[in-house]
Amino acid sequence: MHAAFAAEMNRMIDEMLATSGVARGDIHEAVYSGNTCMLHLACAIDPSGLGRYPYRSALQGDQYLPAHALGLAIAPQALVYLPPIISGFVGADITSGILATGFHTLKGATLFIDIGTNGEMVLCHGGRTEATSTAAGPAFEGMSIACGMRAGDGAIESATVDESGDLALKTIGDGEPRGICGSGLLDIAALLVRHGLVTREGRLVQPDRRNGCSSLAARLGEKDGTRVFSITDSVYVSQRDIRQVQLAKGAIRTGIELLLKSAGMDASEVDTVLVAGAFGYHSMVESLVAIGLLPESFLGRIRLVGNTSISGSISFLLNKESRRAMRSVAHGTEVVDLADCVGFERAFTQSLSFHKGVSRPNGP
Repeated sequence: MHAAFAAEMNRMIDEMLATSGVARGDIHEAVYSGNTCMLHLACAIDPSGLGRYPYRSALQGDQYLPAHALGLAIAPQALVYLPPIISGFVGADITSGILATGFHTLKGATLFIDIGTNGEMVLCHGGRTEATSTAAGPAFEGMSIACGMRAGDGAIESATVDESGDLALKTIGDGEPRGICGSGLLDIAALLVRHGLVTREGRLVQPDRRNGCSSLAARLGEKDGTRVFSITDSVYVSQRDIRQVQLAKGAIRTGIELLLKSAGMDASEVDTVLVAGAFGYHSMVESLVAIGLLPESFLGRIRLVGNTSISGSISFLLNKESRRAMRSVAHGTEVVDLADCVGFERAFTQSLSFHKGVSRPNGP
């Protein structure tokens, strides 16, 4: 895996050199920003310690490694900087997110959430910073979904209901839909919940005529013995896909609830919620609340901040003073282990439920 990573890094470096006119020998530093396991693989370090208790990282972050030893074809004496790591499951990508958003400097209680295969969250309140993580699975990145795909050309990235009551889709590149990426999956799941095609328990059903949308209901059918919601002739969402969304959103909502409980806070007391990930539409905020991934009381306080792992790593690269500041933030962050939290199973079970929680529905 390390060899594959290094080869792809060098391919992308070659691509940049060809278009920028910069000489290979003039690249003296790089920053690797990713979760703790990915950093181990990128640095050719055995990550197996993360897979067993007490889940210790062989990397501490805030350290420099020789680029040539990591297989990077840049200047011979170049270094790779690894940003500070908070824990085995809250890595440099989250430290980069804190830096990119200025999270630690904002007034009031602030919650930072990174939505992906790992759902990491950091809460800053009353001079304290606490962090946790939860295994959400790859559904929000378009993986393990029947018609899922990465966020590339043809991926459905946004879905609404138009004036006629039928689906209106937006794809990356504005081409024909080829599949569904994470943001599109969240929008579609939210529409199904709002219009009664998905029950609180997560089952695809024909909606009650009084509440349902007939155009959407007509898209329900069966494929290979399971119920599906057809989007195009070849793209659909299956009952199993809805279950994957349910498990992923339940995991993240559980992390939020238990992190707030650890801080002795209620969701209504959070002043600002920063959501990192590949979500760029206002409708996505309402979709996150509609499926119950975020509490309804967060509405009006949520900011979508994009891929802060990238923007934060740029800041680390261009401002060495920020490295010292983030070292202090990382070392001062308390880690909340969800496995040790009383009531974890109960909280997770409750978080699995879908509910119609948006006051401004998307479409008729």
